[in-house]
Amino acid sequence: MVALMRRTNALTGAMLAVMTAVLLALAAGPSQAGGLNGLPAALANELIYSALASNQSSFSMAGLVQGVSYAQNIVEISVNGTKQSIHITPTTTIDKRGETGSIADIRPGVHIVVSGVVRDGQKVALTIEIK
Repeated sequence: MVALMRRTNALTGAMLAVMTAVLLALAAGPSQAGGLNGLPAALANELIYSALASNQSSFSMAGLVQGVSYAQNIVEISVNGTKQSIHITPTTTIDKRGETGSIADIRPGVHIVVSGVVRDGQKVALTIEIK
């Protein structure tokens, strides 16, 4: 019975990993405005978050941008004196004072609030609010 339960848990974990990979692949679209075959980015993020949340932890933090790697889609922020690296995906929703923003709006010295999930030990932003 224990062996069957372990196998079932392993299969469930594998299925979640495959579903997550498929959702992330579908979400990677040509524009930030839509993902998952044209769904609005916020809805695509919600679908991805739902798939990841069952197997991943979430985070929320605010801090000052210390640096941005536009080529690697990584933002480094200072949170209580600690530097945090945040990965940005094509479906990350970026809000700039109520308007749709982009990674180009994120610059050193800007205050941001980030929410996302931890995947494979890396923080991946679902939403970024530029203050």
